Amino acid sequence: MRDKQSILRHMQDLHEGWGERLTEEMGARNLTNVGLAAICDVHETTIIRIRRGQLCPNDELKWKIAGAIGIRMDRLWAWPTVIPPSPQRAT
Repeated sequence: MRDKQSILRHMQDLHEGWGERLTEEMGARNLTNVGLAAICDVHETTIIRIRRGQLCPNDELKWKIAGAIGIRMDRLWAWPTVIPPSPQRAT
């Protein structure tokens, strides 16, 4: 069974991966944090925190960001194969 710390670390890795992918896509399109934030109607720090893996955007913002960049949402916010934690049985 996976413990809570390993699950949290896995989620942090996932968020960091999304942030790296967002950074790559922004760079390919010469988009700045300020520019993307303006298009998506969010504060610049929101984009910065997503890129650093410190914030997981809600689905609405994921769609806005993907649309602003011009790529499919599932390409930007890919969800890898995840092994969910085993449920604990009540005793």
